[in-house]
Formats: sequence, structure tokens, C-alpha cells
Amino acid sequence: MRVSSEMTITTIMAAGNRVIMTATWELTEAQYREQLTIHHITPEQFEAHMQRLTQRLACGKEAAAAFVTLGGQIQYSYVSSDGHPIVAPIIDNCR
Repeated sequence: MRVSSEMTITTIMAAGNRVIMTATWELTEAQYREQLTIHHITPEQFEAHMQRLTQRLACGKEAAAAFVTLGGQIQYSYVSSDGHPIVAPIIDNCR
């Protein structure tokens, strides 16, 4: 399922109380690394940014926020178009 011009949800699965969604970006690992360098961002800074952004997006949806509030977890596993894992933030609270 395409969610934007640059991202497609490729899998959704459940493991215990966690829903895991894999999203594939339309860029390779090399392009991802190049973008970090161009924007002077470390992988750790990008990971922290994606954690905040993903939490805001997930908790902004009523059903997802209710799921998390009741003890569920949502994980978004972002991968490059060539299969490299980029970040995998886990949303376990909506505070």
C-alpha cells in the first residue's frame, strides 16, 4: 500500500502485543547515507527524529492511540529500496 510518493507499506504483522509494519522508502542505502551527509545529520539524530515523528503520527490516530494506551505497541520498520534496515521506532506510549 503506497502511503506517499516515496514510501510503501510492504508488510504488516503481529507479534504478541506488537503490530509491526514494514515501510520501504524509494531510496537505496547509499542514497540514505548521502542524504545524512548532505544534511549534516548523524544516524542517531535521524533515529531520534523518526522516533518523535512516528510517535506523533501514530498517536494522532484515535484507534492507534487507544491500542497503545491499552498496552499495545506499534513498530514501524523503515527499510531502503535495496533492503537495508534504516530505523525501526517502537511506539509504546502516547505521552
